[in-house]
Amino acid sequence: MDWIAGFLLLFCVFLVAGIVWAIWSAVSGARKASQIEDEIRNLPDFDAADVYVSVFNQAGVAIDRNRRQILLASRDGLRTYSAESIISCEVLEDGVQLAYANRGSQLLGVAAGGALLGGVGAVIGGLSGSQRTMQRVESVVLRFKTDDFDNPVHDILLAQGTPEKGMGKSDALYRHAIEDAHR
Repeated sequence: MDWIAGFLLLFCVFLVAGIVWAIWSAVSGARKASQIEDEIRNLPDFDAADVYVSVFNQAGVAIDRNRRQILLASRDGLRTYSAESIISCEVLEDGVQLAYANRGSQLLGVAAGGALLGGVGAVIGGLSGSQRTMQRVESVVLRFKTDDFDNPVHDILLAQGTPEKGMGKSDALYRHAIEDAHR
């Protein structure tokens, strides 16, 4: 019986350590994301109207509407691009594309959607993409592709579930990630 008590004690220690680590990781990620957002908002040559920084991988995106520039933040630093330098943007669920827009197809989608539904249809047509049905996913990523030869792909991890269980499409984490992707 003593070995059972020892095993239970050891199990409880590992469980508490895992919970503490998970909380520390979440707080640390949120703190780092907040610092990056503050850094972006304080840039002298960039008027960040919209800023999003992921607490999962501290990558982010900001938009300067007046200068028509997009700032992509990563662990490597901050890089500013003209709007024309963005080749495509897509939302991925476990690596599979949910929505996609690029310079060529976006123009065709905007034209087709605008012809059918007017202004709102133009926006929907420009951002529409393929759909798939799954009940659980591991990650939701917003991916930007640029004409930058050194860093052409920029991934922003919007949500990440556990490898064993993932996250359900009805989970708040998943719903929030999809809302962030469409903002």
